[in-house]
Amino acid sequence: QKRPPNKLLGNGGIIFYPKAGKMKRTFMLSIICTLAMQCNTSGKVGDGSASEDNTSSEQILSGSISDNALIQLVRENIQAMEDEDLDKAMSIMSENMKGVEGNRIFTQQMFDVYDLDYEIEKINVIEQAENKAQIELAYTIKKINGAEFYDQRNRVLLHFIKENNEWKVIRRDIKNIEYL
Repeated sequence: QKRPPNKLLGNGGIIFYPKAGKMKRTFMLSIICTLAMQCNTSGKVGDGSASEDNTSSEQILSGSISDNALIQLVRENIQAMEDEDLDKAMSIMSENMKGVEGNRIFTQQMFDVYDLDYEIEKINVIEQAENKAQIELAYTIKKINGAEFYDQRNRVLLHFIKENNEWKVIRRDIKNIEYL
């Protein structure tokens, strides 16, 4: 039996259909899932270039100190997801983001059902102004434990705004999903 294709939603998320089985679940996969990451952070991050010792395929493409602050925010959020710290993981999201409460519920469901390993392949600061920024994030998701799951490579564009002098995600666009 073929599984239905994933469906893109207007809020930048997708409806994810796990592999068929007795307990079939449908989840909305959003950038929260994107940020629901367990990341291999063994690569060096310093000057914004790829790791010199090739221990990780992660590439950080940025220039300014402010760019690096945004990259660090994304990495800290990934760590919060690895630690399954829901409040900290959600703290990167703007309260004005469409579907933010649904993302909170979904993220808790992800914590309950899956243990996933996320590895960042690339973080690229596309644009940054005083109160807005865009980051392109490429990463892989692989199941460690839990219900059946299709390992995948994703590319997402995160749109940040400044709220109370802090960077928050206001929107995300899923650019590509490739099943591994």
